[in-house]
Amino acid sequence: MSLGQPCEGSGRSRRLLREHRAILAALRDRDAEAARSWATVHVASVEQWLRSTL
Repeated sequence: MSLGQPCEGSGRSRRLLREHRAILAALRDRDAEAARSWATVHVASVEQWLRSTL
């Protein structure tokens, strides 16, 4: 997997989309704590991917 293709491979794109949708749903519901929690999960996921890729 190249750095330019973060969404390819092993279901990563589905997981990222699910995280984005969960953040959006929490924002729509005005649930700040859920939005914050999902954003934290998402950032940690991306950070883990970056550390394994770089």
